[in-house]
Amino acid sequence: MVAIAPALVHVVADVLSSAAQWALEMDLAAPSRQSEYQGVANLLAGAARGLAPQLVAILLIAHDPWG
Repeated sequence: MVAIAPALVHVVADVLSSAAQWALEMDLAAPSRQSEYQGVANLLAGAARGLAPQLVAILLIAHDPWG
């Protein structure tokens, strides 16, 4: 029961951020190129999600924050 509230907050935040991202992409792009803009934005977001763990690991190893 304790884990339901944080999970619900996470789901609501995810839905709201997804809607905000879509609205931002549609507002920034020219009407004739909205699908291209959205495709590139999704490609870059996916690349960032894929590369972020490796980048964080490399930076932590390179800067050795614990010792």
